[in-house]
Amino acid sequence: MSEKWFDGTSAYKISEYYDYTANSEKKEEEREKQQRKRIVVNYKKLVSVLTLVFIIGISYLYANALLIQTASEHDRLTDKLEDMQVRNTQLAFDIESGIDLALVEEKAITEYGMQQPEGYQNVYVDVVQSDYTETYNATADTGIIASVIDGLKAFLMYIG
Repeated sequence: MSEKWFDGTSAYKISEYYDYTANSEKKEEEREKQQRKRIVVNYKKLVSVLTLVFIIGISYLYANALLIQTASEHDRLTDKLEDMQVRNTQLAFDIESGIDLALVEEKAITEYGMQQPEGYQNVYVDVVQSDYTETYNATADTGIIASVIDGLKAFLMYIG
């Protein structure tokens, strides 16, 4: 507005006063409307953030529950494995202690006709202990004819 709605001691210009008050009421309503809009937007943001935090918290608790369940299953299976190993050790001891070598020897002699080897039948092998291993790799392909000849040699040595 370019003019004032009153001038010093003069009376109010009623038309301008009504325009001014109507505009100020509209502006006030507009400010209140924008403020309500901001409040609603802020409320929606708050609800969104709280929902997100809640979902993250629930996910964290679920992951921890799965971890605890898996750890307890692992502990249970480890205990079961240890029990089985102890039982296997006990059974192996029982089996070994239950074998009577004299009974085995008597059964071998009487039922199967076996006998102790004579002194000339024993062969002793001198094994040299070394800290390395030698490997032989025979992958050379000599051809079909050479492999047939090697096969025949092996067969003749087997029957001869």
